Amino acid sequence: MAQKDAPLTYRFVSRDGDVVIAVYPKEGYERIEVQNGDAETLVWTEGVPIFFYTYEEFKKAGGVIRTNIVEGEIDIPFKKLFPDLGSDKEIYIDAESGWTDEVE
Repeated sequence: MAQKDAPLTYRFVSRDGDVVIAVYPKEGYERIEVQNGDAETLVWTEGVPIFFYTYEEFKKAGGVIRTNIVEGEIDIPFKKLFPDLGSDKEIYIDAESGWTDEVE
């Protein structure tokens, strides 16, 4: 999707009635202690998106989606993958391992 060494971060977001991949210039994170001595990592985007990929652009660029729900690669438009994604939510994309997690 982007230059290999660029410090970019990605999220699924709702835009103009569709679900697209937003590319942000930077990601922030902080590790905090929670109950029972466990730790949790808070992750957020910094700045405004610098680019958006539609499903068609993502596929044309050779992008693939893998989830922990379905084994192997899936070929489902983003809108069908996240039909209830509202404008107040983002879905975290782990660009290295291919899993996603919801971020509010």
